[in-house]
Amino acid sequence: MKMKKRLILKKLLALTTALTISTSMLINPVQASEENLPEFIRGFINISNEVKPQIRYWWQNGLVDEKEIRSQIQSIANAGFGGAEIICKGSSFDGEDGTSWGSDNWLASMEIALDEAKHLGLHLTFTISSGWPAVTPAIQSCDDPLAIKQIGYGKTEAIASGQQYNGAIPAPEVQTNTDSLLAVVAVQLDESVQTAETQYIKEDSFTVLTSQVNQQDNTIQWTAPDQGNWIILSFYMQSASDEEYPPIDHFSKEATKALTDYWDTRMITWGDEKNQIVDGIFEDSLELSPDYLWTPKLLEEFKDRRGYDLTPYLPLIFVPGLHFDTNNRPSTDDPAVFDTQSTMGERVRMDYYQTLTDLYTENHIESLQQWCESHGWDYRGQVAYGAPMEMTQSAAQAGIAETESLYFAKLPGNGSPKLMDSGTRDGYRMQTGMVNLTGKEVYSSELSPLRSGAYEQSTSDLLNMINSNMAAGVNLSVVHGYSNNGVYQGKYEGNWGGYDGMSGFFSNSWDKTPDFTQFADSMGYVARNQYVLRQGHQDVDIAYYRFEYFEVQVIEDMVTPDLEENGYSYDFVSPYLLNLDTANAKDGVIAPEGPSYKALVVDNEDYMPLDTAKKMLSYLDQGVKLFFIGKTPSMTPSYGDSMEDSQLIAVMEQIKNHANTTLLDTETQLVSALKGAGIMPDTQYQSANELSSYHNVDGNNDYYYLYNPSSQPITQTITFDAEGTPYELNAWDGSIQPVSINSWTLSVESWHPGDDPSNNAIIAKTMLEPVSMETLIPWRDIQGMENVSGIGRYSTTVTMETVADHVVFDLGKVANSSFRIAVNGMDLPPANQFDTKVDLAPYLRQGENTITVTTASTLINAALVNGLISPIWQFTGDAEPVPQDYGMLGNQGKVQLNDLEEIVLVEQTGETNYGDQNKPQELIPQTGDSTLSFLFVIGTVTALGLILGLKRKKY
Repeated sequence: MKMKKRLILKKLLALTTALTISTSMLINPVQASEENLPEFIRGFINISNEVKPQIRYWWQNGLVDEKEIRSQIQSIANAGFGGAEIICKGSSFDGEDGTSWGSDNWLASMEIALDEAKHLGLHLTFTISSGWPAVTPAIQSCDDPLAIKQIGYGKTEAIASGQQYNGAIPAPEVQTNTDSLLAVVAVQLDESVQTAETQYIKEDSFTVLTSQVNQQDNTIQWTAPDQGNWIILSFYMQSASDEEYPPIDHFSKEATKALTDYWDTRMITWGDEKNQIVDGIFEDSLELSPDYLWTPKLLEEFKDRRGYDLTPYLPLIFVPGLHFDTNNRPSTDDPAVFDTQSTMGERVRMDYYQTLTDLYTENHIESLQQWCESHGWDYRGQVAYGAPMEMTQSAAQAGIAETESLYFAKLPGNGSPKLMDSGTRDGYRMQTGMVNLTGKEVYSSELSPLRSGAYEQSTSDLLNMINSNMAAGVNLSVVHGYSNNGVYQGKYEGNWGGYDGMSGFFSNSWDKTPDFTQFADSMGYVARNQYVLRQGHQDVDIAYYRFEYFEVQVIEDMVTPDLEENGYSYDFVSPYLLNLDTANAKDGVIAPEGPSYKALVVDNEDYMPLDTAKKMLSYLDQGVKLFFIGKTPSMTPSYGDSMEDSQLIAVMEQIKNHANTTLLDTETQLVSALKGAGIMPDTQYQSANELSSYHNVDGNNDYYYLYNPSSQPITQTITFDAEGTPYELNAWDGSIQPVSINSWTLSVESWHPGDDPSNNAIIAKTMLEPVSMETLIPWRDIQGMENVSGIGRYSTTVTMETVADHVVFDLGKVANSSFRIAVNGMDLPPANQFDTKVDLAPYLRQGENTITVTTASTLINAALVNGLISPIWQFTGDAEPVPQDYGMLGNQGKVQLNDLEEIVLVEQTGETNYGDQNKPQELIPQTGDSTLSFLFVIGTVTALGLILGLKRKKY
């Protein structure tokens, strides 16, 4: 028997609501004695650095002063971060006595950073090299065999049947100084079909001519066969970079060893004590520039792994544009330069992609993780995407896999950084199946870089991105970013505000913004949510099959939004993941010791490995429900295994005829089919809505997290798959917890350039004349404040004849600013930045009371008039940066006191009736039922970290 909890959530405006359910008694952490609190509650109140967000910290080479480093790391700690990721933004290696990455100056600065971080209890991560992709001073020439490689080709004009070709083999279309001949191949053109993008080839015509090449002068004499027109193609291994320090060959174990050996012999200068605070090494997005990746041992490795020689089929591997690109969306389905009318070409390319995946995974990711582990660290990386490789296989070998909002968020088309509608979370879910099936404790994300968005973002914009990431399973936010101010030997003569690691183009150098002075409030909120999301493991409703070799920037939902809107959570799973030992099935679920998927969905897939199909058949025999949308797989992906197609078709017939299989025509039928099969989400909504749910299980406790991406309230009755007594903890302050105000005095501290042009890193601060306001308006509508950014302090006096149990202070709108509240000189706990309603009753007294609201703005208004914004937006087609409204605006210019609402918890006993999912029935508690509980919530629930604890009963 199962018991369910039904929550009637009145006007759920919650941008985030985390729920935990436990039999533990309801505890107010502010009042309780901490030594008597359960371990989970203590950890929730007193946030440790291990669960706090981290921040990317840019250095301009080694041009950093000790005083500045120590001050900035202290600033990072004060802002609520638990660690920093130090990255070099500057030139290539300029020698040990220089100032670049790896110089004596850089090494000394690393030691200083470690020393200061150690005193503060912070953790540091270092990027693997200067910038990305990975480079090393150990490889100083593009001719080096360990440098990045590509394959290029050249071709002749058509050679008629029976005609002799006598001349030089074709030179590569793009020549480098390191062209090395790999092979010469002749093919017959299939002239029954040709397109502007593709030359088609007769699949029985591939002929290797390499042995016929005259090695003295690279000429060949060859006569075309008697039928059709032919071409000769030459293939070359080439350098893929002309930089002094080229990227390493990411498919070579020797190249990775050259990288780590340099660290061992040169970079690691600290001892065991400081090593304890090094989290590890970070590698940013791959961003390899070649369209056609290569490595010296690829032909040999391909034959060993795929079972046939790639040489004759080299013409088939060329699909232009398969590299990291945030402006275009290339695909492995794009037209190839050369192809066959049959699936031969596509299968050869999949074998090529799989071989790249294997080599990258084994020789780069695994090698780096093993090396990191030898030092007591983890490798954290944004792996594989932006190159033609299968991502989950590579990510599984990283200590911590990372996603990013720049590549995997659906950004607004106008370039605005205001992600109030943050779009699909499917890009972030690409790796959650890997995280859950491999049991990784941490899944991280690089957050907030937006093109032409510098200094426009507010704290709320950042939190909105973080909330969306957490709803998809991310539990470590790495904020982008913090800049060393560039002061070196006491001076910096660059732009106002100091060095900016993103040059005023990408957002955001948060350290320069007024917002940053109040970051600790919001980062504490993030830390508490991350703490909750790391408890136990995620419980996921659906496994969604996905088999791709190139993950492109996500701009739209990858599956039907009906799933999320009806409460279903889902992971993407690949053939690699389904082959893991953890992906076993028992009693109708996949991975019962982990995500416990209740169903598997396969959506219009052409290809499937035979072993994967056989495993799916075994799932059905274990009671798992399978749902196929549209066409079913009929081909194995490897050209070498194409003879297995008939076996795959036979297995698929067994699958389709199985009692636990449902065949659907379109994805719009999926939700009703799931419900019809008894597959209900762990979070059941009264009706479809925009909420996104996340469910963790830790022993006897369940944790639910709800996210509302819209700006409108949502009223729902929600049934959670959990038992026991729910209780609430506020992620903003770590606790459980109408009279109009007509007159305010506003005092603004303006941030602007200093008077000393020799040190333009100084941000001067000047108090402006106070302003009295009857109706609240934006700062830029006040004379003398048109271009001001900074900190505003609103103060007012109210007289209370009596103080009610709950006096809810409703600030209304706070524009592009974070805020803090004080009453009678006492600072209140951090306020929920999404819910501008705060209960002041505990702090008010009879008689006169002074209320102060402190708002900290973004920097954009001051940045625009002081030359801090890069003009690049004019050429990229992004929206022009514009001034923003700042400050407390209230509701139509007024601030009010409001009543509160209740969250009513009704316990439901017995089996749930799923007959009408849209009309959950109210249940009247009977004798023996648990006591009804009421959790009081201030006004509408906005961005509340709500922890409902529930212990599972045993029967």
